[in-house]
Amino acid sequence: MEIFNLVVRAVLTVFILAITVWWLVLVGAKLGIAPVKDATGNVLDEYQRAKDILLVVLPLVTTAFGYWFGARGKDKAEDDAAVARRELTAVLATSDNPKLLRQSRENYPDMFGYAPRRLFRRPPLPQPPPQPQP
Repeated sequence: MEIFNLVVRAVLTVFILAITVWWLVLVGAKLGIAPVKDATGNVLDEYQRAKDILLVVLPLVTTAFGYWFGARGKDKAEDDAAVARRELTAVLATSDNPKLLRQSRENYPDMFGYAPRRLFRRPPLPQPPPQPQP
């Protein structure tokens, strides 16, 4: 199944990349064309139109690339987590200490999801100076 996912991602990525490159070539071909006015006085600028469409297509391409490469990274992270679980099971099975897991939970609660994880830790508030005793 993983090979199928890789092939599908590769084909879609190449397809979207080809469309983007093709559109870049079209926009580049419009660079030398001067804007013209039609019979009603409207200005027709083919370069501007092609560039505007490219401005819509390019974010979609980068979003697609980010999704596909991110999904690949997610698969690897899940595989790494499965390996870590198997290693933990092996360590617990070979240990002579039956309380090893409980001791680990007590010593490292944040590793087991018991303590809140904070991205940014706030520094402690300054303590007021002690008041002199009369």
